[in-house]
Amino acid sequence: MLWDGQLWQLTTLEAWKMWIETVIYWAGWINSPAWQVAKILDSDWYTHNSPQINQLISLKPEVISIEWENIPIELLRELESKWMNIKPNIEMIETISEKRTEKELLVNIWQNTTQFVFINSIDDLIKVFNDLWKWIIKTPNWYDWKWQIFINSIDDIKKLKDSDIWENFIYEKLVDFKTEISVIVWRRKNWEIVVFEPIENKHEKWILINSISLANIDEEIKEKAKKIAIQITEILAIEWILAVEMFVLNDWTILINELAPRPHNSWHLTIEWYNQSQYAIFIKAILDLPFWELRLINKTRMMNLLWNCNNKIPTNSHKIIQKWNFTLYNYWKKEIKPWRKMWHITKVY
Repeated sequence: MLWDGQLWQLTTLEAWKMWIETVIYWAGWINSPAWQVAKILDSDWYTHNSPQINQLISLKPEVISIEWENIPIELLRELESKWMNIKPNIEMIETISEKRTEKELLVNIWQNTTQFVFINSIDDLIKVFNDLWKWIIKTPNWYDWKWQIFINSIDDIKKLKDSDIWENFIYEKLVDFKTEISVIVWRRKNWEIVVFEPIENKHEKWILINSISLANIDEEIKEKAKKIAIQITEILAIEWILAVEMFVLNDWTILINELAPRPHNSWHLTIEWYNQSQYAIFIKAILDLPFWELRLINKTRMMNLLWNCNNKIPTNSHKIIQKWNFTLYNYWKKEIKPWRKMWHITKVY
């Protein structure tokens, strides 16, 4: 696995149950979430010509996969040239990791998205600002919350005037939505498809705070959301896992926000919600194993605890703590940074 965060920590813990060995290829983040539970192959991982690549190849892994979509494409292509089995396919990662191509893709397959304009200079921004008013500017890649700015006035634009990072930015309309939901779909080579029920997500300053099952929307909207996620998966012929984030508007219209070809932080709660978690299905997708039947076993609510929640965590907690109706998951991140996800709690109700 390339990268080393909480998604791979939880995937590795699930892999243990299936007698599957995992190795992390990443630049030695000691005491990182996955470092605690998996082998680490220390590497200059962001460089496609790193000498450590030969060490990775010598392990003869059955599959190389990703924890997030911003893995350098050059690294993936180098590994593929060495006859490594990369999942999902590099073309899909490249398309989804860049918001511009992702937006174009969604428009081309007739899916509604938020309104957007591509901009490449401060002059472009000033020009569209006069027509579009209060929108939001996003980088072409990385997560939304990593780099995005509200544009409410011409003064906000002036603050960006000296920036030298203008290229393929997206100016996107702010959406007045009723709720935000997400759906995860898996599709195998034999066209077998598994889809979870939609969940409702709550954010603060673009950071996911709560996920709730089941989403507080009527059955018709739930079925429509699942059909949209399945349709995207089938049209793109994705033989993989795909998370689809959506906005449900006040008139019950559904807009697509983003895609992610990997497990999703909003879906930690599947560990307690279903008989098979998203991590179990993720491993089965990697190895093309039968999915089996999904069954709901609980209603759950997940809360992310961020860098400023130290007082809510038991002292010296370095393990998963289970009580009668909740479970605390510690990611063991040693460095506390603003807005970093440090723990999550899942409650059964």
